Amino acid sequence: MNNKQIGKRFRKLREYFALSIEEMAQTVQEDPDTIRNIEEGKQSCSVEILCKYAEHFGVSLNWLVLGVGPMFLRSCKPMVAVGDGVIQVDGIDPPTTKAVGFPLQRGMTRRPA
Repeated sequence: MNNKQIGKRFRKLREYFALSIEEMAQTVQEDPDTIRNIEEGKQSCSVEILCKYAEHFGVSLNWLVLGVGPMFLRSCKPMVAVGDGVIQVDGIDPPTTKAVGFPLQRGMTRRPA
C-alpha cells in the first residue's frame, strides 16, 4: 500500500463531503492529527480506520486502498439521519441499507418527501 496515494483518496473523500479535518475526525471518532497524517501520507492507515470510512460513507475499500473501481458502492450510498429527517448527498440516490450518522454539511440537501 502506498501511504501517499491512500492519503490523497482520504482527502478527496473528505473534500467531496466538504468536511474539515476536524469534522472528519469527529465523524469517524479519530484524532484530527491521525486523519491529517494519513492524508499527508506520513502515517499508514489501520484496517479499523479504513472500515470506519467504508461504513460511514459507503465508500469502496478497493477504491480507498487500491484506487480501483468506483468511489462509492452501489448498494450502500451515503445517507444521513438527522432528527426525524433523512438527508442525501446531492446527485446520489438513496441507499437500500441503513442510514449512517454524520452531520449535515455543505453540499447536502434534504431528500424530497
